[in-house]
Formats: sequence, C-alpha cells, structure tokens
Amino acid sequence: MSQLAALCERLRIRAEATYGAVELPEGWARDAHPYKVRLRFQGRALTVPFFMGSGHSSEPTAADVLSCLCSDANIGEQSFEDFCSDMGSDPDSRKAEATWKACVAMGPRIRRFLGDSFAAVARA
Repeated sequence: MSQLAALCERLRIRAEATYGAVELPEGWARDAHPYKVRLRFQGRALTVPFFMGSGHSSEPTAADVLSCLCSDANIGEQSFEDFCSDMGSDPDSRKAEATWKACVAMGPRIRRFLGDSFAAVARA
C-alpha cells in the first residue's frame, strides 16, 4: 500500500467511481477508461471527471485521484510560461493554456475539499 493510500485510509477519504459517466476528452484513445469520481471527506464532497489509460484494469482509488488533483493544483500555481516549460508544451498552444487554466481552477477546489489535510496529502 502506498503512503498516500495509507493516509487516505487513516483519514477515511473515500472515492465512488462511476464508469462511463463522462466522455473522453479529445485526444484520448477510444479504449481509455472514463470515470466520474465523487470523493468524500469530513462531510465534504468533490466530484471530478477522471480518466485512466487502457492499461488500467481496476477503477480509480481515492489515492489515485488525489495524487493527480494535488499535482494539478501545485502545477496550477506556476506561471503559464513555467507550466509550458515543465510540461514540454508550446506557449502559443490554446490547448496548453486550457490545460493550465484547468489546473489553476483545481487548486482552490481541492484545497477547500481537503482543508488542513491538503499539505499532508500532497506530500504523500
């Protein structure tokens, strides 16, 4: 069990995944796995789309989803230029800008959801 999975267990963060409840974004392989995931923690809930490649055979766990969301939140704190540099994206790309804006928007949502536990979850 990963450190993050153990922390999710200890904090009682739960995930309910519904397969196929969202459409795959443009550019994803048709055999990828789309989910709508509802996270629950201390009376709060956060629902997000979550996509897994075709090599995954089980539904996402709370740790899987939180790892990605915390990473997105941290990346969203960068300037767009730094984001493009770190991600190998073209700063003239509208798609890169849309991805960066989605990361920027995720920051407050995941921080509000996790509250005082954000730093511990992000580190794990």
